[in-house]
Amino acid sequence: MRCFWSQGAPPVALRLVDRVYIESGIEEKFLKYIFLAKGAVEFIRRNVGLENVKYIDLQEAYAAMVPITLKIPGRYRLIIHTPGPWGHPSFPNKLFEEETGYRFIEDPVVLTSIGAAMAWEVIMVSSKHYDIMKKVIPQFISKARFITNGVDLNRWMDPEIRMLYEKGLLTREGLGGLIKARLRNELQGLIRSYKSIDLSNNAFITAWVRRMTLYKRPHFVTRLIEEGGEFNDVIFILGGKSHPMDKDGLIYMKKFRELHRKYKNVVYIHDYDVNKAKTILKGIDVLLFTPFPGWEASGTSFMKAAINGVPSISSRDGAAVELITDGVNGWLFGSDVRDLVDFANDPRGKEIDEKEYDEFKARFSQVYDMYNTDKERFYLVSLSAILSFVPRVDIKRVLREYYPDLVH
Repeated sequence: MRCFWSQGAPPVALRLVDRVYIESGIEEKFLKYIFLAKGAVEFIRRNVGLENVKYIDLQEAYAAMVPITLKIPGRYRLIIHTPGPWGHPSFPNKLFEEETGYRFIEDPVVLTSIGAAMAWEVIMVSSKHYDIMKKVIPQFISKARFITNGVDLNRWMDPEIRMLYEKGLLTREGLGGLIKARLRNELQGLIRSYKSIDLSNNAFITAWVRRMTLYKRPHFVTRLIEEGGEFNDVIFILGGKSHPMDKDGLIYMKKFRELHRKYKNVVYIHDYDVNKAKTILKGIDVLLFTPFPGWEASGTSFMKAAINGVPSISSRDGAAVELITDGVNGWLFGSDVRDLVDFANDPRGKEIDEKEYDEFKARFSQVYDMYNTDKERFYLVSLSAILSFVPRVDIKRVLREYYPDLVH
């Protein structure tokens, strides 16, 4: 075995951890996750003590290198965060043999299979994700369950909204009045650093802000903008970055920038980050959540928006199908597909896309009309989003389900 880091090669080790998820080749990627696993194991040994560990949660398949390194059976749970192939990497058997001494039967070796086999429990992150993964890893489904994702209320919920919610004093009138005016004013401060757009009027403000990749369907919002017509007075906030190796994502980053330059009512937040997300997800009127059905394991942006009185127009995917009741605390469109359709190459992908875009546009038009003609009803949906989401997406609920004997 090479184990070059134990032989003293700090420049190589530093290069391996310089950037996560970005590697020059398959071997470097393999070595990176072996190295990170060894570091995690050493941290546990030195700072926690193996005698104090009840179980180790392996977040994503990459962490399956930990039980290979630690070699203690029965201590692991594998949490799978995506049905997509990018979350289930495979490596040549010879790399495992060289670095760990193991000679697996299969070649290449799929990390999800290794992690699931060595774990006593496999956890998905929404009920729909669980259904999808039944067809992806049927050999491990007998040890699987789901725990729907959540968010930290302290981090993401507006303090005034939370205070009124906890005191039982939050009303539709209060939410649609001074609270929304303040949050819109805070959003105005952010937007002005990118473009001179006035948010002080009663314009409808919507946002598509996600990681930029094809299955999240950024083309839905770009098409909506370019078709114009009745939505020319809508303020569109676009945001997100792509993985540098994601060609489709990079194309849509450029597309968002073009729209920013071409249309007065479009602003692109090219450096979208956590702090900007907090301002945007509180200050807009509606969030657009448009993943291709079957590919979003959970999603949390719509949760962060909802707890601040911002309902979503969402495809029927991820945890949205659990949490959104159409017309009550948000709006749904499309079909609840529970297969991993190859949206880029399968003819069904194009058919689903076209049908769902039409439904998306119709639903957007309906919500836009409601905002302009029936504010009371609109803010009733906004209030319902807060009241229904907060108890269900609170991270404390998630932690209680993961660690019932530790969190109270």
